[in-house]
Amino acid sequence: MQKQIAALCTTSLEPKVRPEFLPITYNDKKLLAVKINELPQKKKPCYYKNVGINKGSYIRIGDSDEHMTDYEIYSLQSYTDGVQEDLRPIKRAELEDLNEEKIKQYIEKIKERKPNLSKFSDEKILKLNGIIENSNGEIHPTLAGMMVFGEYPQGYLPQLFIACVVVPGKKLGDVGELGQRFDDNERVEGTIEEMLDKSLAFVRRNIGTMIIIDDDGKRTDVPHYPMKALREAIANALIHRLSEASDKLCYAK
Repeated sequence: MQKQIAALCTTSLEPKVRPEFLPITYNDKKLLAVKINELPQKKKPCYYKNVGINKGSYIRIGDSDEHMTDYEIYSLQSYTDGVQEDLRPIKRAELEDLNEEKIKQYIEKIKERKPNLSKFSDEKILKLNGIIENSNGEIHPTLAGMMVFGEYPQGYLPQLFIACVVVPGKKLGDVGELGQRFDDNERVEGTIEEMLDKSLAFVRRNIGTMIIIDDDGKRTDVPHYPMKALREAIANALIHRLSEASDKLCYAK
């Protein structure tokens, strides 16, 4: 049994797994305890060689073994290779695709807050801060640079947008009295900052508002939900989702 398990771990799996064995006797019966140590992070995932990494990689969920998705596999490989997706250059884009005025303001603030960077050229400052990448003499905006300073990021990254909808019921698929699928619908594009502001404006116009009159007769409109909390929730979802979407795009390519 030890030989069979050892052979399975060394010939069928990649990378090879080295099991630890402990033969024991319990109630006059011979038992074999097998310990499989966790692989180092940089060696994951471990998969069945005969079917390949995409079909032979599994993840434990509850009491079942599920195939790992392409994205889960890519995430592990990116960690191993030290891939930083936000620094990936957008090969089709050029420096002119970034907003010149915003770049100028950014460099001025960087020089003011980090005096040691003032001795470098503007191009060097942008490269050190992950806004552009210079490879083989060609300058391209990075994913981070495009999503923060791009004139129109979706021209190169069309999948990075926010779909805002208001459903007539409580879940997607509900239909209103007139058969409408959505009471409001908007595709939000732009930089991360622009998408955040536009999506907040969409939420604001679609949530209830309380009208409060103070003792001086002054009117104040107060949303039913605090906008600060909504802004934080949308900002977190936006930043993390864009990172995942960029990972998936890179994997697909």
